[in-house]
Amino acid sequence: MILCLTLALHGLLAGSCAAGETCKSDDVTADIFFLVDVSFYFRKSDLKTHVPNFVKSFMGSFIFSLEKVRVGFYSYSSSSIDDLHRFLDRQDLVEKIDSLPYIGGDPTLHKGLQIADASFKYLWGGREDAPNFLILISGGRSSHPRKTQVRITALEVSLLLTLLLCVSGGKSRYPYLTKEMLARLSKKRVTIYAIGVGASAHTKELKTIASSPSHKFYVEKAKDLSSIKSKLLMHMYETYNASVQSDVFFLLDASYMVSRFDFIEIKNFAKSFVDSFIYTPYNLRGGVFAYSERTHTVVNLKHYGYHLDLNFIFKTFRYIGGLPTLHTGLDVAKWTFSRQEGDRKTAANFVIIISSGNFANLRRSKKNLGDLSKKAVRTYFIAVGPDVIMYRVRLIRFYLRRIFHVQKAQALSSIKDELVRNICADIKRAS
Repeated sequence: MILCLTLALHGLLAGSCAAGETCKSDDVTADIFFLVDVSFYFRKSDLKTHVPNFVKSFMGSFIFSLEKVRVGFYSYSSSSIDDLHRFLDRQDLVEKIDSLPYIGGDPTLHKGLQIADASFKYLWGGREDAPNFLILISGGRSSHPRKTQVRITALEVSLLLTLLLCVSGGKSRYPYLTKEMLARLSKKRVTIYAIGVGASAHTKELKTIASSPSHKFYVEKAKDLSSIKSKLLMHMYETYNASVQSDVFFLLDASYMVSRFDFIEIKNFAKSFVDSFIYTPYNLRGGVFAYSERTHTVVNLKHYGYHLDLNFIFKTFRYIGGLPTLHTGLDVAKWTFSRQEGDRKTAANFVIIISSGNFANLRRSKKNLGDLSKKAVRTYFIAVGPDVIMYRVRLIRFYLRRIFHVQKAQALSSIKDELVRNICADIKRAS
């Protein structure tokens, strides 16, 4: 689903995920069309490196197939050849993007919009039941503003849901036409993201173009486009599927049973797992607690934020030592998933435990896990180390499909794809 734009769009959480993919891309159904400006507005070096890298990185959040995500691509300028490309395979798109030519000439955006309009029609493979996204990467003002207006009007009639991502390098010479087009687009539920690139970008106009202040972006150079990818995907995810809700709470073993080095590896794995999803305060949320007999720091539901915030929080957790008080961690999880602490009846709830496999109080751990199960909280247990006694782990009665074991902390990455797939499947069943 797109819960998981990216989710990972993150995407975005509902179905199972293919190996190597993030959950956010697994159940996305959409038609996406790229329009890339190859006119004199862009430098050759930018079209050979930064723009292609941004597009490829962006498309890495999706699974291409006839049933899921279909992608079209067209590079426009007055010197370009009419050549419509539709890709069902990511490698085909990568090869096309890598061969993006620098042609020069005038920015004939109206021609590109005409091609995009045709692409979204059934004859060219468009689907009436799939959201349609138009991603325009533009270096400057169109050479024919009036024709561009006509083509945008045609698009707004034919698209069910359009994302217009405009990367602009300067101010439009026809602001009154721009304002009129935006008014028409807004009536058709078109979400517009305006990205200014370079010193010539006009921030006031970008603010007018964007659907909301949060939809306006600016980068000083094309090489900085990658810095806005995560936030852009998050906004797209919210547009695509704002109804999916899930809460994920991490319990990290910070006791003496885990070495200082392994604790760093555990934190790094948790951070990489966080990056498989898009976190927002209203849809997918995440919290964390590092447990031992000496720790009391909790980041609970009320502190949920964006995934970048969670990554920062993981960095602040320190190795503590002391007894492995998993029962205390589960107590915190129960409290976290209480209504007064922000639990939501509409959200699927998960606890992910990364542990040495040792427990200071097996009986209380077992009881607390049972209490979480009564709250419909699904608990995943990841045991780390060669000396884990899996029999004791099973005594706590974790659901077998949700138990993982790795011989060393460095091997945690080997289970990430399967873990993400299982959680995505659980979210789909709960929705």
